[in-house]
Amino acid sequence: MDVTRQEADGLARVCQNLDDIRDTCVEAYGDDSAVQRLLAAIAASQGVGAPLQDLDSALVRAGDVLGVLQCGVRGPRIPGADEGPLELVYHCPLNLCSVRLRWPQPPAARRCSIAGSGMSPKSL
Repeated sequence: MDVTRQEADGLARVCQNLDDIRDTCVEAYGDDSAVQRLLAAIAASQGVGAPLQDLDSALVRAGDVLGVLQCGVRGPRIPGADEGPLELVYHCPLNLCSVRLRWPQPPAARRCSIAGSGMSPKSL
């Protein structure tokens, strides 16, 4: 399944904020059906464009200004933290989203919150 850069970035935001996104949907709509449709499309190796857009629209209607398709930073930035590239990053195990978690030292194995499988360490 091919994804655009915007879709990959959106999937990365979903992966990194899945619990908060679910909570927002449940609070606003009483269920997380938009999240479930996206996860089902991923599991079935179907196109993610429409369900990702639906989730983005649902989040924006619920008051989340960024949704999942807008650029921006969720959460605080740590003053003085180096945001430059490091030697070890973890890539999405499905090669769908653009998430790359950076760690200065090898951490315990990270898991993708969408696929549930371990993320792949790669050297830069």
